[in-house]
Order: sequence, then C-alpha cells, then structure tokens
Amino acid sequence: VAVALDELGRAYVHVLAPAAQVPSGEQVKERALANYTWTTWTEVTKVGALYGSAVFGLQSATRHAVYLTVEDFWEPERNILEPALRWEFYTFDDVPPRGAISLGTVTNEGFEIMGESNKNGTVRFVVVPSANEKKPTFWDVMFGVGYGQKQPSGLVENTTAAYKRWFEGKYDDDPRMTFGPVSAKGVF
Repeated sequence: VAVALDELGRAYVHVLAPAAQVPSGEQVKERALANYTWTTWTEVTKVGALYGSAVFGLQSATRHAVYLTVEDFWEPERNILEPALRWEFYTFDDVPPRGAISLGTVTNEGFEIMGESNKNGTVRFVVVPSANEKKPTFWDVMFGVGYGQKQPSGLVENTTAAYKRWFEGKYDDDPRMTFGPVSAKGVF
C-alpha cells in the first residue's frame, strides 16, 4: 500500500476477508501497531512524498478487503481517519495445477484426450507432428496454433486486451476465440 499525505503522520493497514466484521480506524491502528497477521504501518516524514509498506503471507486465489486509516501528529490530540477506507482485491493463483493428459482411442476420424487435474480450469492443446522441430510455444497453445503452424479457423486477437480477458478468466466466453480442426480446449 502506498500513501502520500498533506501533513506528517502514519498510515495503518489491515487486510481481512471481505465478509469479516469491518474494523474502525482505531482498531486498524491498534492491530497494525500490535503486528497482527496481515497488518502493516508506515510513518510519513515528508509532506507529499509517497510512502509504502507491504503486507505479506496472503493466500493465493482469494478475495481480500484492505482497510486503511491515517493519523496525523497534531498535539495534544492526534486525528485519525474514521471510518477506515476500504477496498477489495483478488490475489492471483500462483500455484500451478497438477495433472496429466493421456491419449485415448485414435481413429482415422480423430482421437480422444483424457485429462486429470487437481484444479478446475481450462486445458488447451495443439497437435504437432512427432518430428516437429519447432515445438509450440505457450502462446501457440493459447491461441490454437497447431499442426503445420495452422492458425485457428477464426481470427484471434493477439493483443494486451485479449490476454487480459484470458488472464482474468473471461477468455472462455469470448466468441472471437475459435479453434481450428487441429486444436481444441476442454474444461474440467
């Protein structure tokens, strides 16, 4: 979390599950100073400068709510922001799935692929000749570039926006993502 204040003071942060009881600014401060799990604080010693502090140990692939409050150094009584500011975020799933893909029945008409995974998700594959010197890249598989470097039957957006839709889990619903006869995807 990064903050810039218009006066000297401190910023306090507490990360909780979104459904947890909302803490007051005073509670966020107390917990941060007591080093509760998923808390941090930083002292702002220069007006207008950006100060930051990190919270570590969050669970991957989880929604969290961040509570932030700030306090000035005004004496005799310091002022604290009430209620604490709140926003939600989602941590990325940084644990790769474990699984296996096996080839089933092969006929002149096609073949069957079976997959196992310890996580739900989408499996994408491409078909390449066994003697293929150019192995498919991650992006070849993502965008369905298969045997003979054939492209999918429809145009595919190879843009930052398309990647972002895929990365945020919205790619599977994109009607522009079509696959040719030599590439496919399956959902577990």
